Amino acid sequence: MRSRFRVPILAVTVGVCALAASIADASTIDTFTWVSTAAVGGSTTPSGTLTLTLPSITSGSGAGTFTASNASSALAAAEITGFAFTFSDGLSVGLADLTAPVAPATGSEVVNAPYTWATSNNLSPIVGTTPTGYYLITGFALSGHKTYPPSGSGLANFSIATAAGLVGNVGPSSAGITPQASQGIAANDAGYWLLNSSVTTPVPLPAGAWLLLGGLGVLGLIRRQRLAI
Repeated sequence: MRSRFRVPILAVTVGVCALAASIADASTIDTFTWVSTAAVGGSTTPSGTLTLTLPSITSGSGAGTFTASNASSALAAAEITGFAFTFSDGLSVGLADLTAPVAPATGSEVVNAPYTWATSNNLSPIVGTTPTGYYLITGFALSGHKTYPPSGSGLANFSIATAAGLVGNVGPSSAGITPQASQGIAANDAGYWLLNSSVTTPVPLPAGAWLLLGGLGVLGLIRRQRLAI
């Protein structure tokens, strides 16, 4: 009698393990904010946010640092899930200007080799000027074109670039935009990307796994009842 239920129970157990192994790791949503160190072009204080959605693989030489490896620049760029920036001249750009720019112009998201997102140790890039924290040290460049009022005035070119750095030496970032004469004045800003928050999002167990677990429980109950007879 025991052998009759041993195989089904074993099959369900193997199925649950296989499903659990196939579940992707939880991801982390890492949000960086722009720390301005220089602004040329207007009276607006430059500001920005950059959001990365990465596998929950944390490593590095300092607590809170992380590294997510990718096989290509395109895969690393695909992990940029949020972006917004306001230049010192008051003009703003967002993620849509990188991924779905105004035709016929094209946006660009380039992450330098080795295509990893990483932060520094807990430090201040410019002691006495910038706050202490974990800064983005990945080299990357975001660029594109955007139209601003008045209608028909043409496209403004913009770029935000970060030099690759080391865990103990953060590379500077530059942000510039060159609008048409009727749209405003050019801006050339500088700063760093500071890690503001890192939130882990758990991956829920698929409905199929719960069904398998339920089936395992039922088979176990039947087996106990049969053995008691």
